[in-house]
Amino acid sequence: MSHSFNTLPLRRVLMCVPAATDAAVIKNLLASIEVHGFSFDIEDLSRQQLGDADAILISEEMLDEGKLELLIETLHRQPEWSDVPVILVSAGGTESPVANQAMQTLTNVMLLDRPVRMATLLSTLKTALRSRSRQLHVRKVLADRKNMAEALRESQAQLTAILEQLPVGVGVLDPNGRFVLSNSVMRDHVLGDKMPSRNPKQMDKRESLDAEGQPIPPDQWPGARALRGESVLPGMEFRYIGDNGQEHWKLISAVPFRANGKIIGAISVAQDITERKRSQHALQELTATLEQRVAERTKLLEARTNQLQTLAVELIEAEERERRRISELLHDDLQQVLAGARLTLQSIREDLPSVPELLDVEMLLEESIDKSRRLSHELSPAVLHHSGLIPALEWLGRHMHEQFGLQVLLDADVHSVYVESTPLKVFLFRAAQELLFNIVKHAGVKSAHVILSILNEGLVLTVSDKGCGIDPRLNSPSAVAGLGLPSLRERANSIGGCLAIESSPGKGTRISLTVPAKLESTGAMPVAQAEIVCDPVVPALSPRSKDEKIIRVLFADDHKVMRQGLIRIITNQPDIQLAGEAANGREAIELAHQFRPDVIVMDIGMPEMDGIEATRRIKAELPDVRVIALSMFEDDQAARSMRDAGAEAFVSKTASAAELLKAIYGQ
Repeated sequence: MSHSFNTLPLRRVLMCVPAATDAAVIKNLLASIEVHGFSFDIEDLSRQQLGDADAILISEEMLDEGKLELLIETLHRQPEWSDVPVILVSAGGTESPVANQAMQTLTNVMLLDRPVRMATLLSTLKTALRSRSRQLHVRKVLADRKNMAEALRESQAQLTAILEQLPVGVGVLDPNGRFVLSNSVMRDHVLGDKMPSRNPKQMDKRESLDAEGQPIPPDQWPGARALRGESVLPGMEFRYIGDNGQEHWKLISAVPFRANGKIIGAISVAQDITERKRSQHALQELTATLEQRVAERTKLLEARTNQLQTLAVELIEAEERERRRISELLHDDLQQVLAGARLTLQSIREDLPSVPELLDVEMLLEESIDKSRRLSHELSPAVLHHSGLIPALEWLGRHMHEQFGLQVLLDADVHSVYVESTPLKVFLFRAAQELLFNIVKHAGVKSAHVILSILNEGLVLTVSDKGCGIDPRLNSPSAVAGLGLPSLRERANSIGGCLAIESSPGKGTRISLTVPAKLESTGAMPVAQAEIVCDPVVPALSPRSKDEKIIRVLFADDHKVMRQGLIRIITNQPDIQLAGEAANGREAIELAHQFRPDVIVMDIGMPEMDGIEATRRIKAELPDVRVIALSMFEDDQAARSMRDAGAEAFVSKTASAAELLKAIYGQ
């Protein structure tokens, strides 16, 4: 009879005993120790999976008629790991032929002589079960080890495959600097089982230099340092010569390999940077060539700039000479003739008192003399040639008041600013004259403010009013052409200066003219070099309104010259203050957090981080900061990208200073 016991607990005993006499008693005995007993005859037993049994209990009388051989054959079919214990109950002990044959043939047989006491049987069963438990435990341990070994082999194979796919060399070192694991790229690099710093044959083929160009000793190479507990990241550059004589470059990094807090080795990575170094070398050569070309072009540009400045000075001097010539002609010739004619007419009137028309002619002559005198003074004021710039501006203020009723307030400390260069003095005087005349014609006010101040190595003339302003196109040619400003801007540019216009409807106009402090004369007219004596504190401009706050501006541009030019534009704006300078996008972000400016003028193209990304981050972290995009190119896509990032305005670097000021003020 066949039984299934696969679903029962692990402890099972297969019994071949007489059912009528022993089976029930033994089952009860087994149940007392929580063991299940199953009854079989020898034929049924031969069909069971003995690996699932914990012991076999057989009565000798069940082995008649050759069934011992069937039992032996069945037991020999067990798995290699299995040797199920067999308890044989015999009436004759070892004298029994069946018992004797079983003891000699089988390896794990326990013989009990009849009569068997229950305590003895129970003890023997427990011994057999313990023996079987040890077998099963050994089986499990061996199976686990096998599975672990297989898993380890698979893991190692997978790791090896992964390492071989990497484009860099990877190796694991033991504490002695030997490679215990590496991929083919690393093996091609080290050419041995030791790291190069401990392989004399490899030391001579490679070198790494410090910042001063001195060779770094092998004990300071990455692998040696990693075995001492240091992390060498991102790595050290090594130059080595291959067997074919070619130069190669590698970037070697290494970190300690720790287990339970103890260094048991190191992990090293070798990256081929030969192409990068070749590109860097080519770039350095190209940079040197470009720098030479830039130097040559800069020298040529400086020469042409000096030539242009010389021509501009010659033009200023020529214009002033012609003005003075005409003024002297009016004064020395025309006015004398008119005065003589008037005297003659007066004598005639005495002889002909009855001719009233002669009085009208005399009045016309007096008017002509007066106009000639005024024109002579306007063309070439004597104070301009015999006094300094400030007295000349004071005279100009009085003249504008007498001639047009314009009240001019002049802010200039005679002890702070003193200009002796005739071309520079004449240029600034004529500029102030032209700007004040524009106020008379266009501003619709009866007062103006003139400020003469010093800025670094330059002079700044600022003329402002509170009139109607330039509306609405601040920088359009049609809006400023009628004011003569393009011509004034060109003349300022030609001598190395600049003109900045700030205006808005109903809020007046502020025009700042910045020129170099020194302007060489051509010698065509008696002049002296410009000499400036200034106090430590530059005279500050008054804000437009007490209610307006100071605008703090951060300039971000990778060109220092451009940043200096931008700073110069705002220097004379009393309500604009410099917050800082940044040479790239990352610096702009750091300084924005540090100084919290109101406005950031952000160049789009910068190294490390461009203006678009820097703007996006700043607006995400500091949404109240206004960003103005700045670019050399009129690029609609760049402008859209900057606006998408959060910029509120886009200004070309070729635009006027007034346009940038308008953007800073948010107009």
